Amino acid sequence: MRHVLGRLAAAVTAIVVSGVLTAPTASATTDYSTSTLTYSCNLPGVGVQPVYVRMSFHGPDSVPSGGTFTPADFTGSLTFNAAAVALFNAGFDRLRGGLAAPITGSNVLPPPVSTVTMKLPEVPGPFVAPFTAYLFEDPGSAVLTFTAGTPGTAALALGSPLSFALELRSRSGSWMAWQIPCAARITNPPQNNWFGPSILVD
Repeated sequence: MRHVLGRLAAAVTAIVVSGVLTAPTASATTDYSTSTLTYSCNLPGVGVQPVYVRMSFHGPDSVPSGGTFTPADFTGSLTFNAAAVALFNAGFDRLRGGLAAPITGSNVLPPPVSTVTMKLPEVPGPFVAPFTAYLFEDPGSAVLTFTAGTPGTAALALGSPLSFALELRSRSGSWMAWQIPCAARITNPPQNNWFGPSILVD
C-alpha cells in the first residue's frame, strides 16, 4: 500500500510540475502616458484658449508580431486657464460632459484613426484657476483593438482634433450644452503626442 501511495504522489507531483512548465506566460501590464499637451479650444464668450490635456492607458509591455492588443482603462485630465474659469464661474455652478479623442499609431493595424470616448464626471463649482477636471473611459464606448506589425516597436498617439461635449449648469438649474472642437497647438519644436513607452513587438 505504501508503494502504491508513493507512486501516486510521484505521479501527481509530475503532473503539477508539468503544468507549471507548460503554462503560457502572460505579458506584464504597463502604464502608457502622454506628456501634458496643449490644445487650442474655441470657448464661447472668451474665444480660443489653451486647454492642457494628459491621457494614459494600460496595455501589454510586449506583443508578438501579428498579435492583437487592446488598450484599457483610459484616464486623463483637462486643465483650463483663468479665462475659461472666469467664464465658468460667471453664471454656472456645475460642469460635466465628455471627450472624443482620436488615437493614431505606428506599426499597428488597422491603420488608425480609432476613437476613444471619455466621460467627465459632474464637478461642482466654484472653480479655482487653473482648474483641472479628470476624465474616465466611457464604459459604453467601442473597444479599440490593434494588431502589432513587424518586429521592433509599436506606439500609439493622441491625435487631433479633440471633440468636447461640455454641459454647464446655470444657477437657475438648467443645463447648457457646448460642442467644442480643439486642435493641437502648433509649436516649434512640435509637441510629442505619443504615449510612452513604446510597445515591444517580437
